[in-house]
Parts: sequence; C-alpha cells; structure tokens
Amino acid sequence: MVNDMINLKHCFKDAAQNHLFGETELLETVEIALIFGSKYIIDELAAIVAHDYHHGRFSKMMTLGGVYTNNKKTESDAIADLLIEKYNVPSHAILRETESQNTLENAVNALNMMKAELGDDHPPFSMIGYGHAYAGMRFLWTMNKIFPSSILMFKQVFPENFNIDNALLNDVFRHACQQQLARLPFYSRSNYLSPVTLDEINHRIQSAHPAPFTSRIAA
Repeated sequence: MVNDMINLKHCFKDAAQNHLFGETELLETVEIALIFGSKYIIDELAAIVAHDYHHGRFSKMMTLGGVYTNNKKTESDAIADLLIEKYNVPSHAILRETESQNTLENAVNALNMMKAELGDDHPPFSMIGYGHAYAGMRFLWTMNKIFPSSILMFKQVFPENFNIDNALLNDVFRHACQQQLARLPFYSRSNYLSPVTLDEINHRIQSAHPAPFTSRIAA
C-alpha cells in the first residue's frame, strides 16, 4: 500500500483535481477538531478552523504542538491565541497540547488529553484534522494510527499565496510535498503511522450514521 500511495507520478497527475493529496468527505458535525501546529501558516489555519467552528462543525478543538514559533510561543499557543484574539473563538472551546515535538507525539498527546476530558477510555467517535497541505497524507495516516476506530476527516490548509490552479507549477511547494512523500516509507516501517487510502476513510464516513453526532465533550 505504501508504495502505491507514494507514487509521485500518480500523485501529481491527480493534483489539480484532488488538491495534491485530496481531502476526505466531511460530516456535518464532529466531536472535536485537531489542529496540527505549523510555523508557516498560523493565520491560515486559524482562519479556516474559526470559520468551521462558527458554522457549527464542532464545539471543541485542540491545538497541537510544542515547537516554538518565531514569536516565542509554542505552535499550539500561537494558533489558540490567534483564534481567540482575532477570530472570536471562546477560550473554553480550545484545549492546548503544548508538549509534542512531532506529529506522532501530537496525536498521542491528543489521545491522552481526550481520555482525561471524556472521563473514559475511548477517543471521540468522530474528529477532523487540520494541517499544512504539503504533509496532509502524513497527518491523516498518523491520525489513523492513533485513532483507528474513529471516523476521521482531514482538511488541508494551503499557504495564503498558494494558487491551487497552478499546483503543478509551484516548484517550492511541490518540492516540499516530494520531501514529505519520500519520508512516508520510513515512517511506516518505524510504525509511526498507519497507511490508509482516502477511499477507505471515505467508506467509514459514508457508513456512519447520517444524523449529526452529539458531542460527549462539553462546549
């Protein structure tokens, strides 16, 4: 499966139609959102997450990342503060995970925090992840590793100046994607993630109960 998924020719052949890696289908509402930290697209992440929050897609979110940004805040705090100060997201809607140093730690720490928040041994039934588009597949596969029984969705976030219509011509962005893809076999062999196709993820979503989910996490 890994070799099939990292075929660069196939990946970029479908780039214009699939926004590079594609996005999963989306349920109307989910229990929680995971925002994977980034030094480079903090405002873009906050803007898209805030839009979905204010439109009722979820009532609770978790910002992830203990790596420090240029403004001396952790990735988690930088995004959370922006959500509150610029996008009017209430602080009680945000959980902050500020210790993780990589994507796997993002997800593992998120799971532990969810267990504490939910008061049981089970992660939420449905969740959506947000992260930089160049690493979208890695984020989704990591979520699948740590939350294999959950309904997973992922929304790719692009840099503000990125033109999706010219994805194949954007050499800097394409190079970043190629670097991310090239690392996937190592991550898979190291058991850091669990490969899954978008078709498999979309099948889980389509099989879910069509009614909106009632969150077990207090808003």
